[in-house]
Amino acid sequence: MTLDRGGMRMASSLTNRHVLIVEDEYFIADDMAQALDAAGATVIGPFGKLGEVIAALDAKSVDCAILDINLRGEESYPVAHALRRRGVPFVFASGYDPAAIEAGFADVPLFQKPLEIARVIGAVARMCGERKGASRPQASGSRSISAPTAESFSSSRS
Repeated sequence: MTLDRGGMRMASSLTNRHVLIVEDEYFIADDMAQALDAAGATVIGPFGKLGEVIAALDAKSVDCAILDINLRGEESYPVAHALRRRGVPFVFASGYDPAAIEAGFADVPLFQKPLEIARVIGAVARMCGERKGASRPQASGSRSISAPTAESFSSSRS
């Protein structure tokens, strides 16, 4: 199965894959979640707060991830380090300039805002397709954690 989203073809490599979304802007997070869901992925998150995503990493299996770097003044580099230790591929989706990215992550693909969601999802699909490992038995196209609410993105960080 292949989906065509805005001219970008996304292969079935996202089917039964768990994709983490770390993004504090509600509409961007929701657009990514909907596109991933349509491509057959199981969405983990989206998370708009650093503490929430760290807790989820301990509880959930993740195949690939999309990380915004700046989460209301906190940087998501601790999540990036945790993913790298686990061998989980990820991309950055951020307003940061490439020169501002922490040196240890210069090799990570960066999609600058404003985003072309189809390009981001296409890159994630390629990463998940390249990643070795068995397919997940869980049904595809489901969200592992509830969908974001505007409240979870607008509240002050804890």
